[in-house]
Amino acid sequence: MSTKTSEAFGRMTGISSEMKTAPITGWVIFGFGALYMLVLGWLSSWWVVPTIRQAGLEGLPGAAFFYFWQVAAPVGALVAVIGAAFVAGVERSRKAVIIVGSLLVVLFLFFSMGAIRQVIPPIFGIGGGLISLAFLGSAWEWARSRPRLDSAVRAGADFVLVGQVFYLIAAWYLCGLLGAPTFLLRPELALTIMPENTAVSLGTTILICMALGSMFTFLGRRVAGHK
Repeated sequence: MSTKTSEAFGRMTGISSEMKTAPITGWVIFGFGALYMLVLGWLSSWWVVPTIRQAGLEGLPGAAFFYFWQVAAPVGALVAVIGAAFVAGVERSRKAVIIVGSLLVVLFLFFSMGAIRQVIPPIFGIGGGLISLAFLGSAWEWARSRPRLDSAVRAGADFVLVGQVFYLIAAWYLCGLLGAPTFLLRPELALTIMPENTAVSLGTTILICMALGSMFTFLGRRVAGHK
């Protein structure tokens, strides 16, 4: 299609060439992030985890592989979000914030690995308090705004709140796994107060609650987006 024809088509339809190419670019970026998460993060973990357990890090192809495997889920998720922002036609300023913010998160992830060498109790105490307050604020906002929503958005908000409940439960039991009563972050106390199956039970409960929280959150978005 010639330049003049493209310009005429854009004037008639109101769709610029930039707007038409943005979703394609977005889907490519989204697909790369999704593949990074699913292939290197999830699928390869079925081989990586048993290998590390049996042969240590020496059993992996190399240090670089282990490094990129470690950040596969978070970095893949951030890349997918950037792609989704292109697909959604997010404003340039907001898109720039998403990209810069994602880069800052990636830098934090890379520099934080191994940088914190001891347990800092205030971080866990303050973090737990913020999680609790954020949940209560979300529940209050849901109760305040729900009567004004239409039926589809209301159902979506209900599912999202259920997801947040499961996330809160997972956070609480994560506190019990890393702190009292199993103390996995303190080797000198780990599993000396409670039996080993307590840690197994807590870890399993955390994973189930996080999976349920993710599914209910997705279901809420899906229902609300199809009003």
